[in-house]
Amino acid sequence: MDEWKRGWRVVLGATFCSAFGIPLFYYVFSLFVVDLSAEFGTSRGEMANMQALIVVGALIAPFAGRMLDRFGFAWVFGLSMAGVVATHVMMATVVSTVPLFALMAFFYGAVGIGCGPLAYTRPINAWFWHNRGLALGLAAIGLAITAAVIPPLLAELIEREGWRAGFWALAALAGLVALPVTLALVRDAPPDGPAGPPLAEPSTTGDRTHFRETHFWFLAGSMLCMAVAGGGLVSQISPLVQDEGIPARLAAFGVTAYALGQLAGRIVAGWFLDRATPHIVAFVFTFVPAAGFVVLAVFDLPIGIAVAAIALVGIQQGAEIDLFAYFVSRRFGLERYGGVYGWIIAASWLGNASGILMFGWLFDASGGYALPEWVAAVLLVAAAFLIAAVRLPRTSEVR
Repeated sequence: MDEWKRGWRVVLGATFCSAFGIPLFYYVFSLFVVDLSAEFGTSRGEMANMQALIVVGALIAPFAGRMLDRFGFAWVFGLSMAGVVATHVMMATVVSTVPLFALMAFFYGAVGIGCGPLAYTRPINAWFWHNRGLALGLAAIGLAITAAVIPPLLAELIEREGWRAGFWALAALAGLVALPVTLALVRDAPPDGPAGPPLAEPSTTGDRTHFRETHFWFLAGSMLCMAVAGGGLVSQISPLVQDEGIPARLAAFGVTAYALGQLAGRIVAGWFLDRATPHIVAFVFTFVPAAGFVVLAVFDLPIGIAVAAIALVGIQQGAEIDLFAYFVSRRFGLERYGGVYGWIIAASWLGNASGILMFGWLFDASGGYALPEWVAAVLLVAAAFLIAAVRLPRTSEVR
């Protein structure tokens, strides 16, 4: 209970960071696809290429992680969120060609990586030990809430005022809400130092011995597989539902269902991480949601069941942040947390890019989403076995 008394402000601030950081644009991008494709004269596969550039820019995550270890949360988050606001404003005002939009997408990924899970999970891990899983889950629900509430409102705004108004709305949320609130509440660590027992052998910032550990590659491989599956689905949720003859305004609820699944996954998985065997929790929350992709691929579904299947996949994607932030902090400690987790985040964004391209290209080639959905189901099964194979050492063994 003492952890919550002293650390609840940090969790609240991290919630605002997660709510309006770089992942939000990634989740609502599909709402812009139809209008942008029409204005720029591009196919969905070509739009997927441009969305993938966000991910390419975000591959600087290992560098951003090392800066986080060196300079702390406030500097990295503040500069990153300011860059996000500037990019949204540019998209709303000056972007008028495909090359310029592609450049802004790349820049968005590069500057925005410091205002996502890479940044806010480090303070959470420093402030919490006994309730670390639940704290991570609660911090991450900000994105789930905004991704559930914002898509229908944003879709209506885009339908009424055009896609540029949508970018103005995103800029206002990031600059006027997320930036000041997060900086006011989040601190890197408690005054008496990080929570939890001390490490037996402290490591140093920039230590790269994790590259020689099999368990690091298990984590990176698992994250890559999860990201290909989830990233591909997120990039195509709205078009996928619209192809069933559903209006865009209703199709946006596919994104909402996905976000609600994330909300449940984050809270429930975080709660179980503090009370059950982490390997079992990780396996269940990754393996079972693969059924959502199987349902989407096999059956001709009414909108209600399709949305429920999307929500099931969302549960896995919601649990993902809890699982990897928890596993990295327990396996590698906090001294090099940003550097190690930065590589895991890079694997995530690489997987997101691959998933975006896979869903877009296979749709163009086959005329449907069944094939990429089957691939995504297989990848989630593989991810479940990989993360379950990671050994979490005792505190005295952490390096």
